[in-house]
Amino acid sequence: MSIENNPFHEEVPPLFAGFPPDALTFLRQLRRKNNRDWFNKNKQRYTGGLKEPMESLLLDLAERMKAFMPGIEIDPKKAPYRIYRDIRFSKDKTPYKTHYGASFTVAGRDRKYDPGYYFHIAPEEIIVAGGAYWLSPAQLKTVRAAIDADAASLHALLGAKPLTKHFPGGLAGETLTRPPRGYSAGDPEIDLLKHKQMYFWTKLDPALALQPDFAETLAAHFHAAAPFTQWLLEKTEGV
Repeated sequence: MSIENNPFHEEVPPLFAGFPPDALTFLRQLRRKNNRDWFNKNKQRYTGGLKEPMESLLLDLAERMKAFMPGIEIDPKKAPYRIYRDIRFSKDKTPYKTHYGASFTVAGRDRKYDPGYYFHIAPEEIIVAGGAYWLSPAQLKTVRAAIDADAASLHALLGAKPLTKHFPGGLAGETLTRPPRGYSAGDPEIDLLKHKQMYFWTKLDPALALQPDFAETLAAHFHAAAPFTQWLLEKTEGV
């Protein structure tokens, strides 16, 4: 996204200058040499090229997102995911992830289990997402009740031009093969009601992570997803 077309340009002082080019090189090499010896020898590249710039990026992003998500809470120490994989129950015993990402939501909610925002950087792509990757049975019940009561409001959010522009793939997420309990196959909103997950995501060029306006690019995408994410947060509050 060009600086001229980005509504978040110059709204806040820049805190982030872009990931260094070696960040993508490091991740690319990690994919081929995913072992502890290699990582330990190159740990400073990870710290200086990914971990520390990510913290600056998240501080910058938090300032920008306050304009449209006043309750947003982005802790630069806690929002990033560990690069170390949990291999206890996995057949894949490679010890490190080959992408580096973060997720966050509003204060008082849990980024793991509540609607929010996510992005990661990999050598071949950047993934940006907003919405709910996981909904509990109780949350699904309240979301479906809200759709049943007023589907038009949700359709208006899903069809908003900023959302469809920044996330052209449309609403994503795993769905049931049959109608959920209490709803019929003939329900006019059955496609929405079948969703177990509800989120938007898109791929971006990984080179964007190296640009000083990367925080602005992310903010523009999250701004587009904010009305839908806020709707999910409201419908699942206290559940």
